[in-house]
Amino acid sequence: MVVVTVCVSWLASGSDAWWLAPVVVTPAFILAIIMAHDMLGLRLWIDGQGVTYRGLGYCVDAPWDRIAVGRDPQGKSLTLIDPSASTAGWFGVLFSVAHSLAPGRGRAARYLMRSVPLYCFDQIAVAAAIRRYAPDDLVH
Repeated sequence: MVVVTVCVSWLASGSDAWWLAPVVVTPAFILAIIMAHDMLGLRLWIDGQGVTYRGLGYCVDAPWDRIAVGRDPQGKSLTLIDPSASTAGWFGVLFSVAHSLAPGRGRAARYLMRSVPLYCFDQIAVAAAIRRYAPDDLVH
C-alpha cells in the first residue's frame, strides 16, 4: 500500500495529474482496510453438527460426513466437501468478477474456500474439539 502511494505521488508530482493520486490510492486503501477488518473476524466453530469457518469475506459450513482431515504445506487443514457457503458483500462482488474475468482463478478461489486452515487457531483447543465432536472414523 505504501509503495502504491509513494509511486503514484511521485508520478503525479510536478504535473497536472496530482488529482489522480487519491483516485488510484483510495480504492486500494479502502479494500486494504476492509480486508484487515475481516481478518480480525476469522472464526472456527466445531460442534456436534460439523464445522463452520468464517474466513476473509466468506463463511462455509459442512456436517461431519462431508469433512476430511488433510495436510497442506502450512500444516493440518480440514477439507469441506460441497459446503454451504455465503459471502460478504464486497467479497461476493470480487468473487463474481474474478470468476467471470478469469474462470481459472475463480475455480481456484472456490477450491481454497473449501479448505479450513487449522494452523491459524489454537492447536490444542482445535484438536480437543475435533476429538470430542468428530466421528471416530474421521479422528483416527
